[in-house]
Amino acid sequence: MPVVRRVTGLKPLELSMSDHPFCGSLALQRDFFIRATASFIESDASFAPQAGMLSVAAQIAHAAHTVDWF
Repeated sequence: MPVVRRVTGLKPLELSMSDHPFCGSLALQRDFFIRATASFIESDASFAPQAGMLSVAAQIAHAAHTVDWF
């Protein structure tokens, strides 16, 4: 499946997974993230290890915001 890079003012550039050296690493990180979060249920969303730390939901939202970097 091609990766589409969105850049403001430019038309999308399609890259195959083998065209970019970081695609394999990103795929491994994505797979790890999915495995690491698969055991959570909705009631876990508000859990935070200590006061002042991000909750499970906040950690997932934080990770989701990094998608825009790529």
